[in-house]
Amino acid sequence: MVESSAYSDHISGAVEAKERSTCQNHRAVNAANAGRKKLRVTGIGAMVCARHGCFIPHSIVDFQKGECQMNIDYSICQALNHQSQGICSTILAYDVACQWQTNFMKRVWDSNHL
Repeated sequence: MVESSAYSDHISGAVEAKERSTCQNHRAVNAANAGRKKLRVTGIGAMVCARHGCFIPHSIVDFQKGECQMNIDYSICQALNHQSQGICSTILAYDVACQWQTNFMKRVWDSNHL
């Protein structure tokens, strides 16, 4: 899991943009947690080493209100910062990567915690 106080700081300061989904098949993702407002955690996200099949340390995050870009942003930044010396490239396999990657670098630059 990620370090909780730094992750809480990121979540409290991050602004989740309400971007309209351009993926027809992912409308279900947009409404997946509509009836789960009373839950503190609605799932997790994590980065995985494709070579070894294990979770990358300090990359597992909780989803508070469904799957949000701010959660995945933090997870991937933590994964890339954790012992990534000598790694020249990465592959991101993510079901909504087409939506997520659109403004990723802007979100990183705008954040004090990424």
